[in-house]
Amino acid sequence: MRNIILSLIAVFLVGCGERFDTTSEISTRTSYNNVLKKLKGEEQEAFIRQFALYTKPYEKTDCGIMNEPCTTRNGMDSLQGLSYEDVIAKVSEHEAHIQELAYRADLHELVQLHQEWQKVQRIPQESIKIFTVDLVPYTQWQGWRWTHWKLTNPTDHKIKGFTVHVKIESSVTGETIVNRYDTTYKGILPAETGSGYLFDLSVEKYLNDKYVITKYLSDISFDGNKPMFVTMSYERSARYEALKSKYAKELKNITETASRMDNMKSYDAPSAEMEQPMDAFERLMRLYPKCKMPNAYLDQKLNEPSHSFFSENNLSPYKVKDGFAYYHLNTSYLDIPVVEIMIPASTWNVRSVTFDLPLSDARARLKSRLGLDFKASDNSLNGKVPELIAAPKNPKQSILVCTSPY
Repeated sequence: MRNIILSLIAVFLVGCGERFDTTSEISTRTSYNNVLKKLKGEEQEAFIRQFALYTKPYEKTDCGIMNEPCTTRNGMDSLQGLSYEDVIAKVSEHEAHIQELAYRADLHELVQLHQEWQKVQRIPQESIKIFTVDLVPYTQWQGWRWTHWKLTNPTDHKIKGFTVHVKIESSVTGETIVNRYDTTYKGILPAETGSGYLFDLSVEKYLNDKYVITKYLSDISFDGNKPMFVTMSYERSARYEALKSKYAKELKNITETASRMDNMKSYDAPSAEMEQPMDAFERLMRLYPKCKMPNAYLDQKLNEPSHSFFSENNLSPYKVKDGFAYYHLNTSYLDIPVVEIMIPASTWNVRSVTFDLPLSDARARLKSRLGLDFKASDNSLNGKVPELIAAPKNPKQSILVCTSPY
């Protein structure tokens, strides 16, 4: 909102014919001070902050593509000759761009941490399949009753260390009654048995059908083999909780999208009752909701596309530019009119389909047919699903584009 207000104020600046001069350090400072004189209060503070940010290095989102550097920065010469109001707008837009990059970076990190968290949730069941932990009530001195655990190493490698977990839940409510662990670094050779104690736990009173006892291992380290069932560190767990709280709505949308994509079996292996005749373009697009369009690229040696759709319809690109081939179309996808398709003519793994329908209408139709709205997300940023965007040069059209970071 503050950026919008600042941009509006820029329109009404007095002396709009004045130009920002960066030909020398003195002229740059003079121009900067002239802009400050035309702003007051919060708007002036915002410009000071945004101008300082404008020339600072920042991380790009396309790091790694075509061996480009991961960081970039704006040169002061990019402001040369601009009107004062254009300078204000430009540095304001840059701040918004940096905020968007930070937002996307946070979402990317959140998805990675969420996937790690999901793996941790599967540790108990996965561990039980391999390792069996036995619990035995054990009476220690002075009447303290502790629990004795035993474990036989079923692997072919020496176990160097691990954590034993005992979780006791109510069989009626599912409430966790006990959640204890014991970490040990006593080595256990293959087929040998190790043991230890869970202090201040009397397990025998839970050995009935009122409770469910889960016994499992985590963070197992070996000699000569990679670790198993690694849990999240305290720092990563805390970071996950912070991002999850900050972006609760986004995480919900991401997980729902991932769930829908997992359930879209028909796009990989349609069942008999789901199979219906498809035209050539529908076949080309069958896997596109997962950013897959096999063999859809222009073979420059043969000067023809590899997919049969193009040859069957006698299609030739009307333009080949910057590593991409563009084709005019007159067809439809899910009852949405399609007027153009772009496929790679190089190593760039980017494709797009242009709909002859405005963004909101195309999104609504895709949502009704596929259950997906294809909004910007970490999955679209990583090339797992397409992103639906407005056509830059025609507001009556929209583009479903798939990009890949590799």
